Amino acid sequence: MSGRQITSQINLNSAQSVRMVIKRINQGLDDQKKPAKNIHRRKIKKHRIKKITGDLHGFCAIQS
Repeated sequence: MSGRQITSQINLNSAQSVRMVIKRINQGLDDQKKPAKNIHRRKIKKHRIKKITGDLHGFCAIQS
């Protein structure tokens, strides 16, 4: 799922929505249950969150 799909369902005008998006992404990663090491997973999480927050900013700019 791309950031835009997730954010389209959420009110973007609050920091809480960003947290919700991040929570959903992390949940998705946990659901995959990949036998990766913790460090590796943490790297993925950081990368994913960066990507999504970037999408969020772009999305807000388009909307306003």
